[in-house]
Amino acid sequence: MERVQLPEGWQLITREFPFQLGPGKREVRLVSFFVPLTALAGRYQLTYSVKDRRDYGVSDEDRVEIVVLPVARLEIIKEEIPRSVIAGEEYQARFLITNLSNARSRIALDIKSSAGYPARADISEFLLAPGARQKVTLTVQTNKEIRKKVSHRLTVTAMALDLKNGEVTAATSVVVEVIPRITGVKERYHRVPGWLKVIGAGEGGKSGIQFEFSGSGTLDEEGSKRIDFLFRGPDVQETSIFGLRDEYRLSLQSERAEIHIGDRGYSLSPLTEQHRYGRGAEAALKLKRLRLGGFYLKTRRQRPEEKEWGGYLGYQFNQRLRLDLNFLNKQREGTADANLWSIQLLAEPIESLSMELEYGLGREKRAGVKKTDNAWRAKIRGDIKGKVIYFFQKIHAGSDYPGYY
Repeated sequence: MERVQLPEGWQLITREFPFQLGPGKREVRLVSFFVPLTALAGRYQLTYSVKDRRDYGVSDEDRVEIVVLPVARLEIIKEEIPRSVIAGEEYQARFLITNLSNARSRIALDIKSSAGYPARADISEFLLAPGARQKVTLTVQTNKEIRKKVSHRLTVTAMALDLKNGEVTAATSVVVEVIPRITGVKERYHRVPGWLKVIGAGEGGKSGIQFEFSGSGTLDEEGSKRIDFLFRGPDVQETSIFGLRDEYRLSLQSERAEIHIGDRGYSLSPLTEQHRYGRGAEAALKLKRLRLGGFYLKTRRQRPEEKEWGGYLGYQFNQRLRLDLNFLNKQREGTADANLWSIQLLAEPIESLSMELEYGLGREKRAGVKKTDNAWRAKIRGDIKGKVIYFFQKIHAGSDYPGYY
């Protein structure tokens, strides 16, 4: 048996496996671990020990000293930036500043605003621990007198004031279109942001390239209709441990309907199916108190191949009580065919108590033999005067129940 003892917060990447060692034999063991970003500069010890599984007295250990060097780095991420604003209005730009150093530092901001527009930050100087983050909001006042569109550039620079190994800064810039009032419109087109990536991965003399096009956003000015899509291929997962599988999916959502097509996790209920990955389609519809929907999927990279289709019908009695009826059919390539039914109750008797109750019945035909079994679950969570939080869950499934459990 082997055991690796790391400093607190460090993570072991390679697993600890038992191994056999013959008389007079040697074996090289590889230990791989992750040093967290917040590890302070200094000396640390790693202890590697082995002992016989039958006789713990047969053992030995050795220690390795690891020196963590000082790291100084800052990062600025744009969180929320408006695409355009009407002349004369204020707009806000939000940024997230992260201390990626392994030492605490005092951070100061330097702001540059084009066109002479005044810009102010809600906080201009602050202290950040290693790995800590600080949200910063900048408010910019635009000029209402402009007669043509202006592309306003806002540049934010974060500076570490007290790091010993030289000046450390991080900067980012954003551009916001300022629309003159005489145009009467903000934008001629409604835009959905998208990303195009080229991904390369290689290992052991093999390599591959993937192309990925993804995006998400709203399809109307009110934000009630949304789109989300991802198209990535070809598959390079077998080429390298860093490679990704090919995946294609498209989702459309509104207040009353949802449509999902492609590769994703499909769910029905905890006792029937939840988060089954495959290629298929799903649709859902909300009609006042009534909810109905269904899906079809075919598993990917799984042998034997499985196909599933199912649906649900739900009724919302009020904001605190909902009842769902679920049905699922599962087919495994030439070996089994199963049907499942379940009834699910979601209730909130009082504001501080929520309950989930479900009963399922499953029937499976395997090798010409039909077997029927059931399952049930209960889930309760709540709090007592906001001070004591409690949670209870019980799940039971018969040995021949063909559902998720």
